[in-house]
Amino acid sequence: MSRAAAVGLVVGVGMTTFASVWPAVRAGRVSPMAALAPVGLAASAPRFPTVRLLAGILMAAVGLAMVLWAGLSTGEEIDGTLEPATVAVLGLPMVVVGVLGAMTMFLGALLLARLVIPPLVGWLGAVLSHVPGLGMVARLAGENARQVPGRTAATASALLIGVTLVSTFTIGAATAERLLYDELDESFPVDGIAVGLSEADQELLAEDSRVESTAELGIAEGTLTGADQQESEPVTVLVADPQSHADMVRHSDFYPEPGEISMSADTVGQMGVGSSLTLEAEGQSITVTGREDFGLPQGTTLISAQEGSETWAALDPATDGTALIVRLQDGLSMGQIANLAGQLESEEVIFDGAPSHASMVGFVDILLGIVLRLLGAAIVVAVIGVSNTLSLSVLERRREGALLRAVGMSRRAVARTISVEAILMAAAALIVGSALGALFGWAGVASVAPRPDWVVTLEIPWLRMGAVWLAALAAALLAAWLPARRMSKVRPAQGLAA
Repeated sequence: MSRAAAVGLVVGVGMTTFASVWPAVRAGRVSPMAALAPVGLAASAPRFPTVRLLAGILMAAVGLAMVLWAGLSTGEEIDGTLEPATVAVLGLPMVVVGVLGAMTMFLGALLLARLVIPPLVGWLGAVLSHVPGLGMVARLAGENARQVPGRTAATASALLIGVTLVSTFTIGAATAERLLYDELDESFPVDGIAVGLSEADQELLAEDSRVESTAELGIAEGTLTGADQQESEPVTVLVADPQSHADMVRHSDFYPEPGEISMSADTVGQMGVGSSLTLEAEGQSITVTGREDFGLPQGTTLISAQEGSETWAALDPATDGTALIVRLQDGLSMGQIANLAGQLESEEVIFDGAPSHASMVGFVDILLGIVLRLLGAAIVVAVIGVSNTLSLSVLERRREGALLRAVGMSRRAVARTISVEAILMAAAALIVGSALGALFGWAGVASVAPRPDWVVTLEIPWLRMGAVWLAALAAALLAAWLPARRMSKVRPAQGLAA
């Protein structure tokens, strides 16, 4: 803890010192005569420095290339173990390349903020001017922001940093959550399978509030024989209908294809995977290909009942309610699931999928809660930065406020103009920050996914992002309250005096 605090202190002091070097150099270059001369209003915004433009474009382009490189890379198999992709020349993991690329791209975006943020604020002001009661105020606020692009970019950048950071972690967490859940659904496509249920067990599963639904499986006793085996292995054959039981599974791969048979772990050890097997049951004999499914109870196999399938036509299993697929309610805890399994008389009940989902949901929720609480500090710091910048801008805009009052604008209208301007700058920062956060969040998750067959799909948590937007807009409005109040109190005569 002390080491982390020391590192944070050193980095903070170092960044502050570094950021103050260029302003100090510029201030030192001002001659005394120029400093004492009266300063008038600029006729137009200063020209954007060419060096800054080229540096911003270069950094943004290089950072974007690094982020996409990290996000689109795939893992590799080393000694039978899948490892995340690395840069062969440097030996750096792709996640490090992605982080460096995101930092480079964001610095480039900050350098170009003066070209992007003010026009965006002006456009948002024009859009907001169509809202009844905000026409003149919104348009004036947008034009004010465009006329002073440096001040607008500096104010919005304080919030842009916090919004980008929060959006990156929020969207990245949702994308990782979706990826983990998809892989979990593929590994554990059903909540539970129960075999050998008594009438009391069937009644319990039918009436218990923790159970969402059940689907009855056909059941028959049979044997499996391998092509090179002399002895047969006794198995319990379960038959499911993929069409009528589609809503019972979390992933469609649970049901074997026609001509395939899924086997429990112990049966796989005896028969093997991918081999041609002979299944004998109900006086019929058919040839099937074995595949593994460790979610089946011991000594059981599963085939699909599909119309036109030779497997289904050859078997006529009983449906007496002793074998069920169980779908549990979402949001159950590990204790609730274990309690339900303990109440059943049958020992051939497997609830592998439900506990795995419950443990993953709990882990993700805890991790996301910790991250969001820590990132809340970023929004607080950003709001303080916006408030400070707006407060300083009021000192520079006394004549502007006095002129608005002199031409007939009321105090309330002047205060509303400052508040709307703050909201417009916050909205611009939210748009740019959310777009960058979506890119960085997706690339961050994709760069650490080791399996080449894992497809990382961008997942945007609209509810959480909506809460971030509302919090940021409300914080910007709160930050503008004191500067707007001070601006509205400027007297026309005093403000216009030399």
